[in-house]
Amino acid sequence: MNFSKLLSVLCLLVIVFPVYAQKSSKTGNIEELAAGETKAAGIELDSGFGIPAKTFSIRVPKNAYAIRLSLSGSGADLDLFLNHGSNPADITSADIKSEDEIFNDSIFLSRQSDQPLQTGIYYISVVYQFDYLPQIDGKRVDKIDFNLSYEVIKADPEVTLVPGKAADLVLKPENGMFAVAAVDIPSGTQSFRIDVFNTNADIDIFASLRAAAKSRDEALYAAESMLGSETLTIK
Repeated sequence: MNFSKLLSVLCLLVIVFPVYAQKSSKTGNIEELAAGETKAAGIELDSGFGIPAKTFSIRVPKNAYAIRLSLSGSGADLDLFLNHGSNPADITSADIKSEDEIFNDSIFLSRQSDQPLQTGIYYISVVYQFDYLPQIDGKRVDKIDFNLSYEVIKADPEVTLVPGKAADLVLKPENGMFAVAAVDIPSGTQSFRIDVFNTNADIDIFASLRAAAKSRDEALYAAESMLGSETLTIK
């Protein structure tokens, strides 16, 4: 069997996080957030205008493994609602919700989440869900200022493996316990082997052609066991 460049994806079997391309249709007058930037905004509170909220859109590229949305700088309890493809009229029907009892919620969503990340447009709503004005710095206020950041974790190779030489990779929580290594297979190769070793947790290998396998469904080959070390042989 002849192989072109193959990407090997290393990921932890169990990932625990807070409830944390293709072009899509226009999002009207809803502002689109840029990845890697922090947006300063505010919510005007008006008891006669339903649930106070501020809505943005984000664009998830095809090579994204995960995204992270983070609120900061809020002096009141704000929640996050995330929905793929459309802006729901009722936020309670959103795909993903973060309603922790903290002022600054966050959402981490990956291709391996229970509700997997999808490519395309998402709508993110920042919501104040109480029916009274919050108290900030000892005063009742009718506006809540906040910062919202959008981060994309891409499935790009960190290293290209060289036959017979080990490469060091580290799976980090901030990257979704996910790393990518490229393997350049010469034409005419009949078989090859990938080994993962010197680990202190259960790590699996997903392998695919041309682009990294961001989930088990995208992998052409996989090595999955309850062992910390894995070997994947491809013939």
